[in-house]
Amino acid sequence: MKKKLPFILFVLVLTLFTKDNLAQIGGDNVYEFLNMPSSARVGALGDNFLASKDNDITLTLTNPSLITREMDNHLSLSFIDFFSDINYGFAMYSKTFKNVGSFVGTMQFIDYGTF
Repeated sequence: MKKKLPFILFVLVLTLFTKDNLAQIGGDNVYEFLNMPSSARVGALGDNFLASKDNDITLTLTNPSLITREMDNHLSLSFIDFFSDINYGFAMYSKTFKNVGSFVGTMQFIDYGTF
């Protein structure tokens, strides 16, 4: 019996440390909420669309090459009310500076409600 005790302990420890811990499910990355669509159009197209030059400022978050000088002083506000008190939204503003270029600033928020 004394010879089997270390072997049994070794097998027990080995099985405890090699078993996958599946108690927590979650995202694979940090800040996964940044991948949420910024508009209904982007969400409907599944973040998988060709570049369209129609000066839609909400497309620039997904594809920054669509920023043009015609978007100067454009503002976009988006608010989504999810189920279970989860809310998120975006605010985007475009500005063109002479001899510098065009820029789009974006602010996003997410509120998970109360737990």
